Amino acid sequence: MFGFSLAEFILVIIVAIIFIKPQDLPELAKMLGKTVGEIKKLYQNLLAQWQDVAKQPEIASLAQEFQQQVSLAEKNTQTSTETVIIDMYGKEHIVSNIFEVRPDLTKEQLSQEVQEHNKNNNTK
Repeated sequence: MFGFSLAEFILVIIVAIIFIKPQDLPELAKMLGKTVGEIKKLYQNLLAQWQDVAKQPEIASLAQEFQQQVSLAEKNTQTSTETVIIDMYGKEHIVSNIFEVRPDLTKEQLSQEVQEHNKNNNTK
């Protein structure tokens, strides 16, 4: 959670040695350890509560509705040169130039492949 490099850790130790009496170092370390532990517990509790909230059906339906609205907005703003491609996970992607997707094919081959896929998708 807290990313300290070795150089930062050594700098903190040096500053602690300069400004804090050696007798007070064990007490300070104990207090610092307890504080870090409490912060970690608080973080874990907040994370668990956030995950519980995200699992609620109302939130899931809102997220799905939001995604649908974004997708619909993207469809409405596309121009005639843009193409919608649906990936294997069902997500839609708008491609401005379909010929950049498969540069290994000629325009005729790509057009034929797109027509075949569209025909296959429409029959399913």
